[in-house]
Amino acid sequence: MGWAEAATAGVGLVNSYLNKKGSDAQGNAAQAGLDYTKGVYNDAQGNFQPYMQAGQNSLASLAQANSGNYSGFQSSPDYLYARD
Repeated sequence: MGWAEAATAGVGLVNSYLNKKGSDAQGNAAQAGLDYTKGVYNDAQGNFQPYMQAGQNSLASLAQANSGNYSGFQSSPDYLYARD
């Protein structure tokens, strides 16, 4: 094996090492982006939780009003003030 072949083999090994290092960096960056996205999703889900619970708690009152029972509305302070 001459110097040219040895140099070509050495350059090939260096390129292979650098390509693997670059692909590892891309994989790490992709994972970091995915972790960030999951964190944003989890934060948003936690922030919306009180509003979701308020809506779920109001379903019974809405079902009563839809069935013709307006007692909850007619006993509310603002309705009584406007009526009186």
